[in-house]
Amino acid sequence: MNKLITIVLILYTLTASYALMVLAPIVYNKKDMEISENCNTQLNQYNTMVNDVCKDDEKCQNVFTESFVENVRNNCNGNDMEKKLFEQIESTYLFNSISQLEVDGVNCSIYSVNLGQSIESRCACMKKVIEYLEDYTTQHENSILTESITDFKLEISEYC
Repeated sequence: MNKLITIVLILYTLTASYALMVLAPIVYNKKDMEISENCNTQLNQYNTMVNDVCKDDEKCQNVFTESFVENVRNNCNGNDMEKKLFEQIESTYLFNSISQLEVDGVNCSIYSVNLGQSIESRCACMKKVIEYLEDYTTQHENSILTESITDFKLEISEYC
């Protein structure tokens, strides 16, 4: 029972950390720092996607893809503002990707904590999430998660 409570607390912490990682338009203050035309184009594409296409989950998965995130990575790396815009888009992409993972028909979304779910089932989900994130950070060494995935893995491994 203690393990279940601990995992629920970890998931609650993750949920609180990622509560804003939903598909929402990104607005920034131009007075703070300029962004390049290429990055602005990517940002406009993202906002159009969020406002129009992503109202339908299936259509959204077809356009909010890893290749789109790669384009943002390549076009938004000029200054700190651009890097923060990229990080926000990448975080949202990863959060939404994790929400699609399933183990034995159980959704592994951080938001879908089912108190009736067995500790083994929840741990299987967390292991699948870790595998996905490790694969992603292996392919994208400059991901925002590159340095934190090891800590996350250790924390989950401690309880599973």
